[in-house]
Amino acid sequence: MHSLSFILALAAGCAVTIAWQFANNLVFPPVFHNLWRIRQHAWTAVAVVHFSGLLLSRASVFGLCFVSAWVVTRVHRAHQRAVLVAFVLALTAQHIPWLARLVTDLLGNARFATYLEYEIIGVLFQGVFVLASGLWAIRTHQFSEMNRSTRWLALLVAGQLLAGAMIFAVSRVLDLSPLRPFAQISSLVQFASIAYLALLLWKRPVPIGPDSEIAHPQTN
Repeated sequence: MHSLSFILALAAGCAVTIAWQFANNLVFPPVFHNLWRIRQHAWTAVAVVHFSGLLLSRASVFGLCFVSAWVVTRVHRAHQRAVLVAFVLALTAQHIPWLARLVTDLLGNARFATYLEYEIIGVLFQGVFVLASGLWAIRTHQFSEMNRSTRWLALLVAGQLLAGAMIFAVSRVLDLSPLRPFAQISSLVQFASIAYLALLLWKRPVPIGPDSEIAHPQTN
């Protein structure tokens, strides 16, 4: 009965993603150009412009994940979680050919291991963030009504995303090669936090409010 809206929801989410990719390829490539020259003059106005552009580029990725998940869960309301998981799988599937190519290249040259590692982390991060964003979008209670652990974890994830965006931008503008392992650890911590947030949101925690059974327990 709901197959048409299910397919339309997936198509809408993919359309949003394609539109973002097109706009991203028009707007943000200049901020990635000639970064090696920017590193030689890191405290100039040009470097600040590139730094701001890199931050906006990172923020646009987070915005895309949330907006696409929101669109998918709004177009198909009958089975929001099912269509959200299907959308995450569709986003992941589009990276399979590139991952397969990197694996093939790795067999001939070990230097492709770094590229493969970054690509796998990026795919997993996108998938879990879209899942958490979609579950957040379809929650039935407000932030203040959520249990304490979920609220604190959501604030922690927001702080980690901000810190990760700062590290991403700074590492591109400045030569911070010695801090690269720290950036990788930070990405893994963010992934674990977002995955745990998605798990908490998936469990549908019961809100604590004046109308809840906990506030007004029934007596026999």
